[in-house]
Amino acid sequence: MNIKNLINGIPWEEDASIRVLWLKAEGISRTQLASDINNYGEHVILPVILRSALFISSNALMADLAKLISQHEEAFLALKEVQFTRLTIVIISNDSLSLPQASSPVCLPQWFPILGGREVTVRISDVFDTAELEPLNGESARIEQFAKSLFEIESALVARLEAIAEVDDRAVRSLIDILNKDEAAASVSTALATYKLHLSEVQVPRAYRPGAKSKKSLLSKLIYQVTKSSPDTAAAFSKKMAAALDYPQSIQIKPPLFAVMLRPSVTLTVAEANCHFGILAFYQAYQLMNAAAHAGEYPSYPASLVLANAKDLARFLSDFFKVICDSGSVLESGKVPEMS
Repeated sequence: MNIKNLINGIPWEEDASIRVLWLKAEGISRTQLASDINNYGEHVILPVILRSALFISSNALMADLAKLISQHEEAFLALKEVQFTRLTIVIISNDSLSLPQASSPVCLPQWFPILGGREVTVRISDVFDTAELEPLNGESARIEQFAKSLFEIESALVARLEAIAEVDDRAVRSLIDILNKDEAAASVSTALATYKLHLSEVQVPRAYRPGAKSKKSLLSKLIYQVTKSSPDTAAAFSKKMAAALDYPQSIQIKPPLFAVMLRPSVTLTVAEANCHFGILAFYQAYQLMNAAAHAGEYPSYPASLVLANAKDLARFLSDFFKVICDSGSVLESGKVPEMS
C-alpha cells in the first residue's frame, strides 16, 4: 500500500492549513517509513518519529503535541525554505493511537514555519481510520487472496464429496438434488464430474471468480443458495450440506463478522453452524469481488475498515479450509480425501 497516496487522499477540513495524523508502523522500520512518506511541495508531509513517552493521557494531548514539535524543531525550521500552503504532520509510532480523537487548541511556537505564535485547533487522527481507498479494489481488500482461497476450498469440497460418494452416494444425493433443483436430474457421479471439470479449467487460482448463476461450479451453487434465501432458509440448507460433507463436529470455527450479522433463529450443531458460516463467507467474498470488479459504482471506505474486513474474512476462509482438509473419517470408513 502506498502510504503517501493514502495520506494525500484524506480530505482536509474546511479552512485548515495544518493537520496531525497518527501512523502505526506495523512492524516496518519507522525511519524507512518516514523516508517513504516525506514530501516537500505545496502540500508538505512531514513525518516525525515518536521516541518518548507521549500521548498517554488525553488530558495532556495538546501539551504532548507541543513537546513533540519542539523535539523536532530542526526539521520544522527547514520548512522555512519551502513554499507551501498546507502542512501534514505524521506522527510515526510503534503503537496504535488509543486516545480520543477530539479537536483541541494548541499554541504553535513563534519559530514555527506556518502560523507561528498562533493558537490553532487541531486533532490527531489515525491515518487508517481517516484515509479512504479506491473503492474496494485496493491492496487492503485482498481480492486475489480471496480468489485463491475460494478455489482451494471448492477443490477441497469437491474432493470430499467424491470420497463420501465412493462410500455411499446416497449421503451426497440429497445435497446434489437441492443444488440441481432447477436443472435436469443428474447422477451424483455426473454432478461431481462436472464440478471437477470446471475446476480443472481454472488456469490462475488468484484470478478465480465464481458466479452465482454458474451451473458448473459447486461453489457458485452454494453461493446461489444464499442469494435466494433468508438466514433461516440458508441455515436449513446448511444442515443438508453438513450431512453430505460428513462435516466434523469437533471444531467450531469463529465466524466472520458478516456471518454474525446474518445469524439465523434456528439452532444448529457445530458442523451445521460451520457450514452456515461457510456459505455466508463464500457469498461475502463473491460480493466483494464483484464490487472490486465494478469499483466505480461504489463509494470509498476507510482503509482500516476495508483491511479489518479483509483480514476477518481471510482468517475464516483459511480456518474453514483447514477443517475440511484435516477432518476425520468419511462416513466412519477411515477414508479421508487427500487435498492440498
